[in-house]
Amino acid sequence: MVKYAQLNRLDRRRIYLLKQQGFSKQEIAERVGCHRSTIYRELKRNQDPVTGYYWPDTAEQLARTRHQGRKPKIVSDTRLYYYILRHLKDGWSPEQIAGRLKQKPKSYSVCHETIYRYIYERSYKGWYYFYREKNRNEANAMVGK
Repeated sequence: MVKYAQLNRLDRRRIYLLKQQGFSKQEIAERVGCHRSTIYRELKRNQDPVTGYYWPDTAEQLARTRHQGRKPKIVSDTRLYYYILRHLKDGWSPEQIAGRLKQKPKSYSVCHETIYRYIYERSYKGWYYFYREKNRNEANAMVGK
């Protein structure tokens, strides 16, 4: 089994040249060093939207655009950001915050997993400590009972 790696500009040029020479998708995959499904996906996703042909430069541009990804839902200095921060400080869990947001009319909707990801990615800013401290206090209260 070939280890997964994203295709780069050189791989795309090789795919183009091998395709022009009439090689099958399986043979192209073997020569490029990836799985045949990668070649099928590459040729399907990254063909020129106007002509329908596969051009390596167009394919590279389309792939880069797609890999830029979505903008994050929780952005600093927004109402959602401050809402989540305030409730984490108050000891709410991400599940509680996400559940309350769903109940509010005309509110932002965010999954609890998105909040967890945001907490862990920004642990250097203290977000993780709000959540961890709350859990530690709950655990100590359970032991004391």
